[in-house]
Amino acid sequence: SFVAEAACEEGVELELNGVGDWSIEVFAWRPGYSPAYGRWVVDVKPRPLNVTVKVDNALLLRWARVTAGTTPPVAGASVRLTVRLCTLKEEFSATTSSDGTAAFTVGPLLLPCPLEVFAEAEKKGYTRAETSVSVGVAPSPELIVAVSTALALLILWRRTKKPS
Repeated sequence: SFVAEAACEEGVELELNGVGDWSIEVFAWRPGYSPAYGRWVVDVKPRPLNVTVKVDNALLLRWARVTAGTTPPVAGASVRLTVRLCTLKEEFSATTSSDGTAAFTVGPLLLPCPLEVFAEAEKKGYTRAETSVSVGVAPSPELIVAVSTALALLILWRRTKKPS
């Protein structure tokens, strides 16, 4: 808001809802008082915006959950994600909810490459924000158990096999 006091001691309050230079001219007149005139140029700068990315469940043969959040929490911000896994690339977009977050499901993660996520967030009246994160895709517990069991059975089978 921009508040100005005129010569007639009446307060004037304006809400400037856009970024840029605003030229404001005010003329006030009241019986028994001298007319008042004022002119101001106000530069409205965008508010700062940051974006963070959190990756959950980045396991082989699973779907990862990627959550992008804005700071401060801004509802209605446009969020774009670029996700890379080895040579595969996917792009997603969403709008943040009332708590300033947007969630995405990525996968299934079929290759043990780093999962790289690049996020951009923007909304009118805020600066554009971007960030990136890279996480390793780990084997899922089920896959570890399956491979371990297969190896144990192979070793057991070889030991019990009699030479001919």
